[in-house]
Amino acid sequence: MPVLGPPSRPGRPGSAPRLGQIALWVADHELWLVAFAAPFLLLTPRWAPWACAILGLTWVARWMHLGRLTVPTPADVPMLLMLGMTGVGLWASLDRAASMPTLWRTVLGVALFYALVNGVRSYGRRRWLARVSVAGGLALACITLLGTNWAAVRLFQLGPIYGRLPSVLTAIEDAAAFHPRIMGMAVAAWLPLPVALWLFGCERRLRGLAAVCACSLTGVLILTQSLQGLAGLLLGLFFVAVMWRRRLAWCLPLGLALLLVAGALYGPGRLAAALLSTENPLGIAVTLRWDMWSRALAMLRDMPCTGIGLDQFATVQSGFYPGVMLGPEPHAHNVFLQVALDLGLPGLFAFLWLLVGLGWAAWQAYPHCQDAHSRALLSGALGGTLSYLGSGLLDTLWTAKPSLLLWWLLGTIAALSMASGTDEPAESVLSRRPLSCRWLPLALIVVFLIAGLGIALAPPARNATLVTAHRLLWSADRVVPLDSTAGSHLAAELESLAARETDNPQLWHLLGRVRAELGEYEAALAAFEARVAHDGEDALARYAPWELWRRRLTGQALGDRWQDLLWIYSQWQSRFPRRAEYCVLSALVQAEAQNDVPAAVRLLQAGLDQGAQPQGLLQHYSAALQSQLPATTAAARRSPS
Repeated sequence: MPVLGPPSRPGRPGSAPRLGQIALWVADHELWLVAFAAPFLLLTPRWAPWACAILGLTWVARWMHLGRLTVPTPADVPMLLMLGMTGVGLWASLDRAASMPTLWRTVLGVALFYALVNGVRSYGRRRWLARVSVAGGLALACITLLGTNWAAVRLFQLGPIYGRLPSVLTAIEDAAAFHPRIMGMAVAAWLPLPVALWLFGCERRLRGLAAVCACSLTGVLILTQSLQGLAGLLLGLFFVAVMWRRRLAWCLPLGLALLLVAGALYGPGRLAAALLSTENPLGIAVTLRWDMWSRALAMLRDMPCTGIGLDQFATVQSGFYPGVMLGPEPHAHNVFLQVALDLGLPGLFAFLWLLVGLGWAAWQAYPHCQDAHSRALLSGALGGTLSYLGSGLLDTLWTAKPSLLLWWLLGTIAALSMASGTDEPAESVLSRRPLSCRWLPLALIVVFLIAGLGIALAPPARNATLVTAHRLLWSADRVVPLDSTAGSHLAAELESLAARETDNPQLWHLLGRVRAELGEYEAALAAFEARVAHDGEDALARYAPWELWRRRLTGQALGDRWQDLLWIYSQWQSRFPRRAEYCVLSALVQAEAQNDVPAAVRLLQAGLDQGAQPQGLLQHYSAALQSQLPATTAAARRSPS
């Protein structure tokens, strides 16, 4: 196996200082050191700081050996911005212990990216990278076969097949990395690499191994039954096929036309009933995703500058942004939304800048590739990235360990784009390109984000206030009582924000929770009543847009708005029976909007019986409602019969 790095220069024995020889050895073996540090960063957080020290040693050695930290790439500035926003995301996190694996995984991904950029710069190393791509695909197929929990497949229960598969690795902790859907998406992201080597390769043995690898990964993908992975794979393979034979590009408009014709023949009403109804599995999958995406957008609207924290979707969603149909979901099921939630809109900006910058560099470099290995690897890595992003529109690998595949693909693109298929230094290639080519990716990103900047109009003060409110209330839900001074100050800030931003009921809800924790029940009820008034204006459009679309497309009557709101609140109450505020919201609709005070009293009593907290809020509102009941009704309720 070739050495991973620039070859050492010959010289007289003893001519180089020993420290310089050590730095040269470390720089030559950077990828090996990254591979050594990977298990500690992924599996053993206790040793992760020491693994980071090893990675830092490689950067110091490269600086001592080459006089610079790294080869310059178009990814440097967005990468720095993403790393900075990773630190901000750690600060905003409610559960920082749960966020640390994401931090270590990001550090490892960046280290892997630059190890490839600095280590794969000659023809011999490109040949080595092609072999590693095939071997890595075979290893991924084996890991998927041995470590996937096949009982979690959802479409077809092929017991005789799955029962014969070995399950050697399923006892490993954190089985989410071995979920069939996640592993199917990982396989789909890697598969374009061996396919491209099969189509573009020039060595018969390598092409044969690439064909075996591609067939093996395809079989494993079928076993995972991952529709998200299959959708992404079709996008990635289509790109590779177009790079192989440009005439195949005509298949795209033809396919889109056929889809439009099929949809028109099937009928918009029937299509809406199938895709937006919870009565069939496909409709459940679609509506669940709309539910998750609407909650993710609500979080981004409230905290665009910092995001909600690294890998905190499950915590923040269940604690503060309940969905109509959502259970415990680990992430937002969309890679771009998940990046924005983890890193804020500045982090999403950097991520898009990174993708477009590397894509533009690859587009400029591809015509100058002088060997088959470079063309195959560049086409396969671009196809794999498209597959990753395509499947990421419906699900995401971003929060799982296989997300490192994206950094490998991006590092391959950057390494091949900088050299353009030659042994010329990357900085010479960059300096040769016109200024417009180097700044075009940034201009494109600005255009892409114009539509999304509307949700970032909130001042940073609101972002910081909501992060503080979430942190205090999250602690109060556990064992830490809310400090009265901090709570009063926070309540004043929330009340001021809610008075200015009248279209955001979430501010009134947080204000009500803080007032309830302080024991100010009358003020809490006033805040919750303000939320109900805002929610009642257009509840379906705010919380269940798919239901609104289904009714309109199928010609169904929209119904009473307060009944729709009560349906939404009842979903929250049934999912979180020990949260008093959801009982109060439903009771407010029944008592104030529907004028059914006895039903509201019964609902509050059911909350008390279930132990909803804080009980003082329910008791206070129940007593206020009972005072409105006629004396005979109140006596009948107190009677043992």
